[in-house]
Amino acid sequence: QDYDCYLTNPISVSNLVQALVPVAQKKKPIVNIDSTIDAEQAKAAGFAVSTYIGTDNVAAGALAGEEMLKLVPKGSKVALVAGIVGDVGSNARIKGFKQAVEGKLEVVVMVSADWDREKALTAATDILQAHPDLAGFFAANDIMALGVERAVQTSSK
Repeated sequence: QDYDCYLTNPISVSNLVQALVPVAQKKKPIVNIDSTIDAEQAKAAGFAVSTYIGTDNVAAGALAGEEMLKLVPKGSKVALVAGIVGDVGSNARIKGFKQAVEGKLEVVVMVSADWDREKALTAATDILQAHPDLAGFFAANDIMALGVERAVQTSSK
């Protein structure tokens, strides 16, 4: 369709590059939100993103890690619940969290719950059974965090 502007939120740095070539050929602005499109791949395909609007997800993950350090004792075991495997935003949040807690907390497991509340609930339930001494979870988004919360409530922890 012939819109005046296109907003994109890719899953990976490259999954939308080829799809945006026809848009770029029409000289329409491409606004990249949240997860970035790789600038070199876009350039090789013959276009550039007009602007980027998003969060520094590494910094966001680090802030969460710093908050976790205030909530649980040093050396505590924590689990990570990531989004879709390969998702740029999820990977960046997990990276930031790990950087903040490295050497201070023990990350015992990381699972991908595909940004899905029910998958996060199931994963967190399994993690709590496997690691009864777990002190905390970090979920890469709010929907998965709600699934984790339900698992924690159900486990009476």
